[in-house]
Amino acid sequence: MCIELPPGTVFDSSDANGSSAMAILAQAFTDGGMVEVNTSRLSARIPIIMFEYPFKVDEDNTLMLQCDISMQNPLACLNTQLLKAYSSLDPRVCVLASIIKRWAKRRNINNPSHHTLSSYGYTIMLLHFLTRPSTLLSTHQSPVLPNLQWIDHVALSQNRYSLLPAKPNHPQFLVRHPTEPDFLVNSYFFRPNDARLHQTFSQNKQSVGYLLTAFFRYYAFEFDFKKHIVSLNNTSRGLIEKEIKAETDGWRLGAVANVLAIEDPFETFYDVAHVLKQSSFQRVKREFVRAYSKIVEAVWNGQANGLNKGEALLDWICEDVAQQITETK
Repeated sequence: MCIELPPGTVFDSSDANGSSAMAILAQAFTDGGMVEVNTSRLSARIPIIMFEYPFKVDEDNTLMLQCDISMQNPLACLNTQLLKAYSSLDPRVCVLASIIKRWAKRRNINNPSHHTLSSYGYTIMLLHFLTRPSTLLSTHQSPVLPNLQWIDHVALSQNRYSLLPAKPNHPQFLVRHPTEPDFLVNSYFFRPNDARLHQTFSQNKQSVGYLLTAFFRYYAFEFDFKKHIVSLNNTSRGLIEKEIKAETDGWRLGAVANVLAIEDPFETFYDVAHVLKQSSFQRVKREFVRAYSKIVEAVWNGQANGLNKGEALLDWICEDVAQQITETK
């Protein structure tokens, strides 16, 4: 959720990004019956409150709905619209994203405050992978998803899939950044509201298991973290090099030289993976290698122990780190 204040409203000079106002709101949530109200991200670039809402299903059952809320943050809504658009194209997207989120949480690599990636970061990594041709077991496969930020909607109206040479720069697509006064965000992406996109794009029919395996292998062994940036803005035209990004958007090359860098789809100056340190990045990368290795092991040896099927394999890949440490001791 996002709170939008009336036009012309400004915060007190001592509360430039609204974090103090959000702290008052957090107390109101607690007083109003919300559960697990978390204010740890009030000091972030965009202050966010996380909480759980107890939704009463019936007399005997209450469902805890996980929520987060920010203020004056239209780009969060824009990002959500983009993710929803991608998920509407193919049911495999939501399944893969859910598995990867579960894996990252259980492997303890899903906490920005501990210098690991947010769920949003992993989702961008997934979409980057799905919009690129992939190979596994020496088989070349076309992309699962089109790149929505570069689709030529005029060509699509003629049942042709092609990419734009440049994003439309019409004022209707330009959004003023909430915290960077001189930065306009190009919000253009194709909203798939009919079947034409499905009819004119890829016929990739690989299973979720195949794509999950290829995803882990891509980031474990194929993607060059030292040279390239994970991005949706140029994925279909070739990978963006870090040196080019440093020249065009002022990214500090030294800070991202040997670690994962993820370009935000709209805030192109922002590195979603900026929280990573060298040590935490190496831990994240090891987890990609571990996950891929476990799948390969299950393929070769899983028949005997039942690990080559569904939930059992997922539980093995997503083994809880705390439980693993306990069993090791």
